[in-house]
Amino acid sequence: MGLQQENASMQSKNLKVTQELNGKSEEQEVFIEEYRKQVKELKSKYREIEITLQVIKDECSILTEELNKSKNCLKETLTDKETIEAELGSEKATSNELLIKCKALKNDLE
Repeated sequence: MGLQQENASMQSKNLKVTQELNGKSEEQEVFIEEYRKQVKELKSKYREIEITLQVIKDECSILTEELNKSKNCLKETLTDKETIEAELGSEKATSNELLIKCKALKNDLE
């Protein structure tokens, strides 16, 4: 009878260990499933961030292009302004010369 009791005791211990292992296995399955959900959510968020970044890059490219166009327009405007100022300066000098000649002629006539 000693062997039967020892065998029964071992079977009982074996059953307890098996149940504990099954419980831990179930816990691990739950943990793994939660981990997989979190990974899936993170991948989804990462993809959203990638899309948002691409949109921002596209918008920055458009804004950079518009800025360059504005810079070129401003350069052209400044060049036109300098040309006009140079022409006005030349005309003013000519006008002053004519005024001096007119005054001289007036003095001669008087």
